[in-house]
Amino acid sequence: MFKSRYLKFVFVLFLFINALGCKSKEEKAQGKLSDMGIKYDEKSFLYTAKEDKPEAVNLFLEAGISPDTADKLGYTALMHAANRGNTEIVRALIKSGANVNAKTKFQERTPLMFASLYGYTEIVNLLLEAGADVNVKSPDGATALVFSAENGHQDIVNALINAGADLNTKVYGDSTALIWATLKGQTEIVKALIEAGADTNAKNSQGYTALSIAKGTGNKEIAELLIQKGAEEMPPPLSSPTSPPLSY
Repeated sequence: MFKSRYLKFVFVLFLFINALGCKSKEEKAQGKLSDMGIKYDEKSFLYTAKEDKPEAVNLFLEAGISPDTADKLGYTALMHAANRGNTEIVRALIKSGANVNAKTKFQERTPLMFASLYGYTEIVNLLLEAGADVNVKSPDGATALVFSAENGHQDIVNALINAGADLNTKVYGDSTALIWATLKGQTEIVKALIEAGADTNAKNSQGYTALSIAKGTGNKEIAELLIQKGAEEMPPPLSSPTSPPLSY
């Protein structure tokens, strides 16, 4: 019986010492942040993620801060890092379990949307590998594919297509990614979308197809490409071939 009690005491003592050790690690990380002149709070954590300070971000995570900490607008550390192209920080946050599908409060933007908009291919790939939803659509009609297509980020367009992006989702103004790419004159992206199976005859809310937009804007190369791929000639609508820009 004495031996059993002794073993139980040793076990409890081990757990207690181990708990003290974990706490010391957190305190040590907080101490290092203090030495760097950085306050241990949520605002400072988000600032270091935004301003590309990976050492500080890792210390915050070691100190126990939630990787999903967000500001009053719903911007998480991962969103700030994806928005600024801070690849090392994105990697650290994903490793710490950050929610890759978190959304901002008002426009409901995701980390994948930010990275797709600004052309950060490596970050897009990291997010996709971590399970980011490629087909999230915000209330104002934004999708990662449309952002990358209209801004000419071909590698990202290809990555999103390979990840299963819906090619024919209609976003703001009922325009598809193909229509947006045509409107912005993104010839190579138009080719990639057509090859992947995008509907060449989809119409936006103004009644325009990609072909009618290409002709209306004088883009003969894209117009010929669409015709070669089976786009149908349609009567032109009365309005001009323009669409209001997405709200970033």
